[in-house]
Amino acid sequence: MEIWIGADWDKASCVVAYACDGKIRGARVKRNPDAVASFMAGFKGDSVSVGIESGDRAWAALWRNAGATVYVFDGKKAARFAESMTSSGARDDARSAKDLLAMVQSPSHQARANSTAEPAVNALKLRLEAQQTATQDRTRLINRLRSLLRQYHPAIEEVITSVDAAWVLRVLELAPTAAAWNEQPADEQQKALSGSRRSDRGRIAAALGSDYGVVAPEEEAAARDRILMTVKVLKAAREACQLADRNLDALANDDKRIRALCATEGIGKVVGTGLAIAIAHAETHGNERDAASQHIGAAPVTSKSGTMGDRNPHITMRRTASSTMKAIAFLCGIQLVRNHAWAKAAFTHYKSRGKTTASAYRRITRSFLRVTRALLRDGSTFDEARYISALKSRRVEWAMAL
Repeated sequence: MEIWIGADWDKASCVVAYACDGKIRGARVKRNPDAVASFMAGFKGDSVSVGIESGDRAWAALWRNAGATVYVFDGKKAARFAESMTSSGARDDARSAKDLLAMVQSPSHQARANSTAEPAVNALKLRLEAQQTATQDRTRLINRLRSLLRQYHPAIEEVITSVDAAWVLRVLELAPTAAAWNEQPADEQQKALSGSRRSDRGRIAAALGSDYGVVAPEEEAAARDRILMTVKVLKAAREACQLADRNLDALANDDKRIRALCATEGIGKVVGTGLAIAIAHAETHGNERDAASQHIGAAPVTSKSGTMGDRNPHITMRRTASSTMKAIAFLCGIQLVRNHAWAKAAFTHYKSRGKTTASAYRRITRSFLRVTRALLRDGSTFDEARYISALKSRRVEWAMAL
């Protein structure tokens, strides 16, 4: 017998709705393995499928370990599905559980059962998200340090191009202000500058010792502390970013899709990993034509159909994709436009039609995903000349001049 369960969770328990004997019943299950196993014991011998919102991996693991097939739904998609079911009525946990039950029973989502591909895709997602988070933290701290140097040590901020270089952080840790630099012996100054280019050391040393009078003597200690704390945190963020890069590289090198995608000019490890995740997701969940583009946020949606008095339908980019995947779609479009003639021509065409820059980049990513999915299926790599020839044979307007 097939048992379907919708589970709306919080930190302490799950409110579940399940279909049994043609009726929808409800229950509350506490957050611990014994409680979940006890609830599942009532369906011994039956095939149990649970629909649950993403956000708490432990809850999904509890149901999976108890023997259920778990379907993890994006929260925004679940909310939109619930909106399509009804237009009124108070929202509560029991109502949400019933909506998840209807969602897991719907034909469009029954194909989302766990498969052997999911653990590998999830591993790539986790590594990619860690790398993106580490990069964002590093960028934020670099901007913070530049702001502090502009305020307390403007001379050195003007001559340093990369404030998170190892030798720069070493210098700022030794002497965060001009007064602190001038207090250092000459041999310590030369030792601190050993990582910089020899031709620039005189100019850098002069800047380090230049005091524009922006720091009053009574503010010296506070200025030193603020810069030193930021430098220490930035050093840790730099190491975390390097570790995340190495971890992503190690995992990406073992994935055939990523290696094939990175063979395309301009597609680096980060973008290649994001595209591989989207393609693997499409293969795991139905393999529809635009499933990969939908997962990465590169496929548009119709927000207004044109039947409500509007002359034309209103098309917008979808919002349900994760911020990490949408950033990958945007970055992929940028890299393709920089490195490929067809992408530059497509970008110019989309802009001439009034599309935003972000929309144009994501449309280019969508086209690239469609092509690369076919190439990966055939074991081939992207050939720009062949692709342009195919575009011309189809009489694509913007490609005819290439």
